[in-house]
Amino acid sequence: MSKPRQIIKILIPVIVIAILSACVSTETQNPNEPAMQEYSPPSLKEQGESGHWISRPTEGNLVIIGVSGNMSSNRLVISNALDDAAAKVSMYNGITVTYENRQNQATNFFDYENFTKITIDYDTELEHYKERLKYDPEKDVIDAINAHFIRCTYPASFSGNLQYQIGKNSNGSPRWTTNPPNEIGGYLVGVGYAGRQSTLAKTITASCQSAAAALVIRKSSSLETYDLDAVSQNKNTSTNKNTATQKSSGKLTGFLVLETWIDKDSRVWTLAIAQKD
Repeated sequence: MSKPRQIIKILIPVIVIAILSACVSTETQNPNEPAMQEYSPPSLKEQGESGHWISRPTEGNLVIIGVSGNMSSNRLVISNALDDAAAKVSMYNGITVTYENRQNQATNFFDYENFTKITIDYDTELEHYKERLKYDPEKDVIDAINAHFIRCTYPASFSGNLQYQIGKNSNGSPRWTTNPPNEIGGYLVGVGYAGRQSTLAKTITASCQSAAAALVIRKSSSLETYDLDAVSQNKNTSTNKNTATQKSSGKLTGFLVLETWIDKDSRVWTLAIAQKD
């Protein structure tokens, strides 16, 4: 019997993905360089206060941060956040992403349109992931910025060397939000972005999916681009309109969120990696 799959469609401004993809630094984290001092992340409380969430894997474990919006009871909050964490483990094991962007450009500035659709497909039989998640209810659960976070570990062998440095921009944001490296530990890097949505949990999810789309765009050897010219008329005006469409799809293995940055306006950036092949 085939496993159920999840298909999720989100709308986000493609110009951000395009800019972040174009601005990827040529710098590569070289695994042969002398090892840096082992990184010790800030406490969960400090991460919540700063809006900078860090989820690098540790030896023998993935570190996953599950997120939930407000629910009617604490039990439901915990269950929803664990579902989110289990979904991220499933995405690590394999995800198919389809990205499509359509831009309508017209002689009239106000006729400009930008539409993006990202479709995510992954295994949603989550219970067998969920039951292997581990967390400390006293140390790994925190409420911050109108959302609820659980830091979990999940047993997995991770071969990458992720001892990289975190630089800061002048506004306090991580440097990767504006100048991400090309690779980290031999893995391809993608940065996602989502503007503020109805809840912070939804914004974080959208940013994560945006990062997956950025990785697929970088990996894709078959980015389809085509243009369509059209003329629309009414009795008062005639407008020339050009529609440009880009479409790309691909599979990602080892998709993993390393960091999430939430700014004071509840906009969210996501640093993620995936295997090259």
